[in-house]
Amino acid sequence: MKPKVIVFDLDDTICQTRWIFEKQMKTGAEYLANTLGEKNADGWLTEIETVNNKLFEIFKVNPKRWVKLVDQIAGEADQNIKERAIDIFNQIYFEPLPFVDGAEETLTKLTNNKIDIAIHTHANADWTWRKYEWLGLSRFFDKDKILISNEDNHKTAASWKRVFGELNCLPEEGMVVGDSPRSDINPALEIGVKECVLYQGGEIWSVHQMEVPKSVKVINDIRNILD
Repeated sequence: MKPKVIVFDLDDTICQTRWIFEKQMKTGAEYLANTLGEKNADGWLTEIETVNNKLFEIFKVNPKRWVKLVDQIAGEADQNIKERAIDIFNQIYFEPLPFVDGAEETLTKLTNNKIDIAIHTHANADWTWRKYEWLGLSRFFDKDKILISNEDNHKTAASWKRVFGELNCLPEEGMVVGDSPRSDINPALEIGVKECVLYQGGEIWSVHQMEVPKSVKVINDIRNILD
């Protein structure tokens, strides 16, 4: 029996996101190496990644964590240098993102087959609506099907429960598709979603890694969600 609604994660499930973080963190590391010295770009990148992972636990996906990061790793630097570094990291939220391979095709197929679909994200709202425009997601999702949780929190069992409530769907009647065991799969299972699909088409951030039950369907191609 097909699910009443399929709820997708957005970042690195529908659109490719990790690459832009890696690109801008590398650019920031090169900038700091060239302006402050002290260590080479690889050394700066290691520090950026380490501090970013720690701040993620405090600020989650809120973009303000880049200000805190620069303060921590370059606190004694000239203010102009710090502001330029912050600008480099904030460019993450303004560069158009491509679809995950097969995602556009999958959404088209589901829409044509009259399967109800939605998105649950905890990314910054302004950034989310930019993605909506960049990717032309209005072809697949009305705006009321883009459900945004607080960017200062992880997606949790409580936020997933709220999402299914807003969709007028019991958790056990729906399906969740996402790339994060921590934010998508395990909290959805906790509220009673029986069909959870873990997409592993790319490298997952270490902060999202977590064991999932063997009952969870794992796919490497988003086109296989209903196979």
